[in-house]
Amino acid sequence: SRVVIPTMLISLLFGVIDGIKGSALVGMLPEWSLHLPLAEQGLAWLLPSLLGLMLAAIYDRLLGRESVTAYQ
Repeated sequence: SRVVIPTMLISLLFGVIDGIKGSALVGMLPEWSLHLPLAEQGLAWLLPSLLGLMLAAIYDRLLGRESVTAYQ
């Protein structure tokens, strides 16, 4: 969960930005969001998600294994 949740949140954030680009609300977006890498292909979420995945995986490795409790 320390890797999946941050990665999915980053994907969601940039996916929402991509969705807004395709709507009438495009004028509300900051200028930088219109010039993201791979934005023309609808993949602006990809690079930030990969970066977030790598950082979260490194963070997870540094903290060690999470203990899992069994539910009865």
